[in-house]
Amino acid sequence: MRTSRTVIGVIIALTILAACSSDDDGAEVRLLAGGGDDIDGTGADAALPYSITRLSSGGDGTLWGVTGTGVMVRIDSGGVVRSTQLQLGSGMVHEIAAAPDGTVYVLLDQAGQEAGEAAVLEFADGELRPAVGVPAGEPEGPGPVTPDGEPAAEAELGHVGDIAVDSEGRLLFTEQADPAGADAGYLLRRVEADGTLVTVAGRPNPGYDGNLTDDESAAAFFPDGTPAADLTLFSESAIAAGPGEQVVVQTTQSVYAVADGSATTVLGAAGGGEIPPATDGPFGASAAATSIDYQPGFPQLSLAVNAEGGIVASTGALSGFDADAFRWRVEDGSDRAQAVADAAAGDQQTAHPTLYVTPGGDAMVAAVFGGPATWLDDDTVAVGATGEDDQIIVMIDVED
Repeated sequence: MRTSRTVIGVIIALTILAACSSDDDGAEVRLLAGGGDDIDGTGADAALPYSITRLSSGGDGTLWGVTGTGVMVRIDSGGVVRSTQLQLGSGMVHEIAAAPDGTVYVLLDQAGQEAGEAAVLEFADGELRPAVGVPAGEPEGPGPVTPDGEPAAEAELGHVGDIAVDSEGRLLFTEQADPAGADAGYLLRRVEADGTLVTVAGRPNPGYDGNLTDDESAAAFFPDGTPAADLTLFSESAIAAGPGEQVVVQTTQSVYAVADGSATTVLGAAGGGEIPPATDGPFGASAAATSIDYQPGFPQLSLAVNAEGGIVASTGALSGFDADAFRWRVEDGSDRAQAVADAAAGDQQTAHPTLYVTPGGDAMVAAVFGGPATWLDDDTVAVGATGEDDQIIVMIDVED
């Protein structure tokens, strides 16, 4: 029996294609949502609106995201997507933080805060409303405008730099405590269950003069056990809530944990070594987290802590990794979802790698491309990625 040249050509082409796209290439991830046509769809049928810039999880399997155009996106554990256009009077959304009861706190940028009714808003029942604080404008001198013990709802607050929610649903935020300047100090504050304010860490900058010096840049590193009240936070500091009353703070060179009134560095070292080349894909090579040279990259998209103390944090560009080993093989997704993953993997300009720091203190690479990341549950990281025209959110299982 003779085989036609056409059939032979097809067989050869399929053989070459199979060799180039082995199932062993890349890392297997599971699709949560995206790559479809339905703006309020489910899973692979859902279309995510625009590029999602922030992700937050309330710890119940529900994910919340926000786009640069001010669309709030809710994605439940089954991949059901619901989107709401936020009615913003001024400014843009800077950060969101989801509480266990389904409330999402919304922080606007500085222009939005100055023009708004409250320093921090809340999104509930499909609309925004004031939550905490009244914008006080620029401080005239060092120190909080409203002292500890006062009600938070109507408290006069300096510029709020970041927000988070702890496991008990209490709002955490950083507040500018010095007049405007590159070296203005910030306080880390919490709204207690009775609605009053308490300062957890930070102070006005004792060396404040409106300019950032090398000594002040070194605030990223300090002896472990330093009292929380002696820390100096700056505007670039990002925060996340950890187990119990622990709060994790991300600086431009480190991540440290505040607990029981003192601070301990958990990621980054002055003069540290490179993050180990991860040639085998996610969660491969590792190093002691406090031995590496860490920079979160810009913008600081990701900082989240699970109930066991595991941290996911964005980092700057990586080198020495095998790009093919980190490419996503999207399970349960459409061809469009896979195309988004492939496009994101091929665009190093928009790559925002994500590090995982184990509760035991080892650092390893979870993803080398994608956008914002957060914990979906204690064993799963959710990461967003943007292609040419579509967006997806995938789930990456953390290895034991």
